[in-house]
Amino acid sequence: MAEKKRELFQQKALDRLHSPDELDKLYSHKDAVGGFTTGYYWSSSEYTENFAWIIYFYNGGNTYDSKSTAYYVRAIRYF
Repeated sequence: MAEKKRELFQQKALDRLHSPDELDKLYSHKDAVGGFTTGYYWSSSEYTENFAWIIYFYNGGNTYDSKSTAYYVRAIRYF
């Protein structure tokens, strides 16, 4: 029964990426939050149709890059 409830719970969960502002806040508290590596993280915000904003978790800088480039993601799960 518990396994069935867990499966139903997971099916209703949705993931999304952090906004640039949320990533800035996470960068400011990255040591307390934990689980980050030094590198670029995708945000949920597009720059253009083919580019999106990224945040650099080495120095907190941000820029944009092609959506075809591989970077880290930190998803938010909400229900």
